[in-house]
Amino acid sequence: MDIDFSIGSIPAKLTRGWFWGGMKIETPDESRWVQHPLHPLTHFSVGLTDKWTGTVAGQAVTVEKRRRLWVAGARPQSIKVFVGGALVAEKHGY
Repeated sequence: MDIDFSIGSIPAKLTRGWFWGGMKIETPDESRWVQHPLHPLTHFSVGLTDKWTGTVAGQAVTVEKRRRLWVAGARPQSIKVFVGGALVAEKHGY
């Protein structure tokens, strides 16, 4: 799943690998893991909502992922991206 958004005037993309579950934010100047595919909690989490906050291009970026209760890894997930507390992108899928 790819989600295009902008951080101020800088174009950015959130990429999520459907098989391993890794998520990465990429800008023209940097690339930052939100959820690394080799981290154990990427695959074994009991919560239905996960939230990551970090600084990208000098702005606070928050990624919120929601998933269903039953067979969560095999079902579509909802991802929201916030920059500076404002919702800038949202997508539902794999």
